Amino acid sequence: MRRSSDRGAARRPPQPGAAAVRALVADPDPSSGRTLALHLEELGCLVELVDTGAAALAAAGRAVFDLVLSELALGEEDGLDLLSRLLVEAPETEVVIVTADVSCATAVEAIRRGASDYLRKPLSPEQLARLVEEARERAAAGRLSRRLHAMELEAPPLRERVEDILPLAQAFAAELARAAGRPVPALPLATRKLLVAWPWPGNARELREVIAEAMAASPDGELPPEALPPRLSSPPPGAPVPGGPYTVEEIEREHALRVLAWAGSLAEAARILGVSTDTIQRKRRKWLELGAASGCHGDHEI
Repeated sequence: MRRSSDRGAARRPPQPGAAAVRALVADPDPSSGRTLALHLEELGCLVELVDTGAAALAAAGRAVFDLVLSELALGEEDGLDLLSRLLVEAPETEVVIVTADVSCATAVEAIRRGASDYLRKPLSPEQLARLVEEARERAAAGRLSRRLHAMELEAPPLRERVEDILPLAQAFAAELARAAGRPVPALPLATRKLLVAWPWPGNARELREVIAEAMAASPDGELPPEALPPRLSSPPPGAPVPGGPYTVEEIEREHALRVLAWAGSLAEAARILGVSTDTIQRKRRKWLELGAASGCHGDHEI
């Protein structure tokens, strides 16, 4: 753990495979504060320990914390006032009030001001594990939301990045499954075909909403095509189709790129398209050079 006055203290690494939760412990009692911080480190958290509200605000000004555990009584300061000020600065932070003197009225006020919870000390290992897991999921959701926003500002439209559709869909399914405490659903071939065929006018946010809707409609196992919104079963608007005002090259490119996206491998796509893998690679290089597949950076293998 790190005290605000001890920047060089060693930190225990997070648990393998888990995102590290940055936690701030505000407790004027050195013994209980240190005990709480040590338990959080055992759960993979990066912890800073402070003993006053002023030190907590200073720490929050230096770093973004996913979880704050604050004693209600911080000497001459009030943990509820600290709660309000922390949430103004970082509304995504999970702030939990912990105290030995539980009052129903104070608990109600803490929740009203935005506390995630109000718990009696000492906290059990199960309570701490739950708080850390909730903070980890909240932090992951916040990071994902920021990534989506950045993608929408900087990346080409999703319809021009066909190869990104299925990886994004699988990432959204995994993130939503973790939040719901359920197994990650599989995406069968028929579902993958519908996903890559849709032009996604709402970009990544629309894709996430579709995956969430499908998971709600199919709570167990895989996500069958009938779990997707009905609009995805209709011909995608604006896509080149045989008989329309499109060149043969445009129709060939659209069809080949979408098969490449869902086929799973270059060899399988070549078999479906009835051409050699060399032919597909040559055509993909040509499309990339012409800018026809903008957003596909590099000539990577599927």
